Amino acid sequence: VWFFAEGTRKANDFFATFFQLFNPLTTPLVVRGEYYTDGSSQPITREYTLPPSSRFTVWANQVPELADKDFSTAFRAVDGQSGFVAQRSMFWGPGYAGGHTSIGVTGADDEWQFAEGAAFDNFDTYYLLLNTNPYDIAVTVSYLTRDGFVARPDGLVIVRANSRTNVHLNSDLGNVGAVAATFKSTDGSPFVVERSIYWGGGFPNWVEGTNVFGVTDPSMSWRVPDGSDAPLVDSYLLIANPNTIPVEVMVRFYVEGKGRYTPPAPLIIPALTRATIDMSNPSLLGFTEADLTALKGQSFGVSVDSHTANGPVIVEQAVYRNLQPGVFWRAGSSAFGIPIIP
Repeated sequence: VWFFAEGTRKANDFFATFFQLFNPLTTPLVVRGEYYTDGSSQPITREYTLPPSSRFTVWANQVPELADKDFSTAFRAVDGQSGFVAQRSMFWGPGYAGGHTSIGVTGADDEWQFAEGAAFDNFDTYYLLLNTNPYDIAVTVSYLTRDGFVARPDGLVIVRANSRTNVHLNSDLGNVGAVAATFKSTDGSPFVVERSIYWGGGFPNWVEGTNVFGVTDPSMSWRVPDGSDAPLVDSYLLIANPNTIPVEVMVRFYVEGKGRYTPPAPLIIPALTRATIDMSNPSLLGFTEADLTALKGQSFGVSVDSHTANGPVIVEQAVYRNLQPGVFWRAGSSAFGIPIIP
């Protein structure tokens, strides 16, 4: 089974939502698609026969019952055991001006965490929650800003049975800037959460966006393979501290063709806050001027290690590319680091 919390046919099909189903088997495979809408009591279902050793595309805009609705989706092998892979691509605007894509997740959990979140004048951040349980669930939402913890002003989010719902960060907190977030069911029920960020002048003028599923646990160590200070590229490292104590994290750069660069001391991140490191100018880390000069314009990977006992953190990366000087952030991506499990 593969789960996707994001998907929409609202605004007269402003978005086009496609699912790519890959059958690596040498025999046909029947897959059931389950579509969960806002407030639905039962999913809308379809069955698809995937030819052997092939890829099969589902265009959700062709499902009539989804017209003018937000929806989440699950794809299940009807035989309950055959393996396949599912991915979702979404495009929007005239000529598909923007788009994002994500592999689904294969399980639900009772808690999901995000290090990134952007509530600015030209950014909109949405969290998409899917509840496939046959009963309603209540979800607590905790926001971590640069200045500390903020509870969701409207309190619990109620996600109806077999249903999808949305949380709009900007509506909850206003344009407060950078925000991390945690979603946790009050009774331990499993559910699924994705985050979509759109930017560029507000709907319907969004020029680009990103999408990720949350992670279910923080980690003491993370690895981020990609990073760049190339011309027209802006890279940011986002670290959330969900602990009630400050944590010390060591952030090391591994520069292509040059080797490792280590700051003189760990970065201290206060309790229940989110830190943003501009990778084009990581002076926040305390690098020497010589090291900052050596890092300028380079491609690199990054390691993040918590030096505080029982102080795991959450790490994401956001990369934006300018179309040309003065035309900012025409493309972008967001991804979690890779947690290192001891």
